[in-house]
Amino acid sequence: MTSSAFSQINEECLAGLKTGMFMYPGYGSDVTIKRTKKRQIETYNDTKSVIYLKIFWPSAQDYELTFIKAKGTNTGFKKGEKLYVRITTCKNGLYEYECRSNSYGDHHGTIQKIR
Repeated sequence: MTSSAFSQINEECLAGLKTGMFMYPGYGSDVTIKRTKKRQIETYNDTKSVIYLKIFWPSAQDYELTFIKAKGTNTGFKKGEKLYVRITTCKNGLYEYECRSNSYGDHHGTIQKIR
């Protein structure tokens, strides 16, 4: 990670990431993310598959997701497994991130705030 990526991030933009409704832009409306201060619930395919995670924020641009359970899908994650996420850019409700987990290794992606 380079320091230039972090120069684009401001606290106000990051504050909008902690709670609300989000989606993965590449998947369209098929995946929604509902985030509260302590939980993240990802719903796939009109509620046929749901993933429940606990969220912890060690810093404004880093968070940890802990897998709790899944309904209607096999994620490959074990209960208690962690995903480590770092926001690399933030602009107009669009958040690019780097993610690391034991099950899937390193991943880059984007989430978008929808409300």
